[in-house]
Amino acid sequence: MSQMSDEIDEVREDVWSAMLTAEYNALYWDYLYKRYYLRQKRAEIFLAITSSSSVAAWGIWSNITILWQLLSGLATLAAVALPILNMKKQIADLGDLQSRWQQIHTEYEFLWFDIEHSLLDKNQAIGELKKIMRTEAEIDKITSDVPDDEKLLEICKQQVISANVEPAE
Repeated sequence: MSQMSDEIDEVREDVWSAMLTAEYNALYWDYLYKRYYLRQKRAEIFLAITSSSSVAAWGIWSNITILWQLLSGLATLAAVALPILNMKKQIADLGDLQSRWQQIHTEYEFLWFDIEHSLLDKNQAIGELKKIMRTEAEIDKITSDVPDDEKLLEICKQQVISANVEPAE
């Protein structure tokens, strides 16, 4: 192999690794976005149902008043807690993170294509890689107040590994 081929192979490996990392992040933030979105919707539906006066008027509750009182109390707690938890902002932040990581992943895929089809020399590939890495560094500055889910991180890792077979050199 020529020296130029060896040099582009080093960049190729870096791009492959970065592309998988971006896919992993996009997948992780997408799962979290969907999880929190569903939680928010469920809480809103629960609150709407249990706080409705027409539901309270149903005759079924006269037989099980303790259940209605419990649900009514939970609805009151939910009505107080939802604004404090500010899940809508968390959901928006998670959606933003997912979208940004998906865009980074797409940019790495384009760079990967260009390298695989010899459309770039080493210096061009490095320049493109640095550009994407700068954007990635900006995303890393965005913080989410959602705690890491170690189990989900591992699931995402395994999905990315199983979906991507490392290319032959």
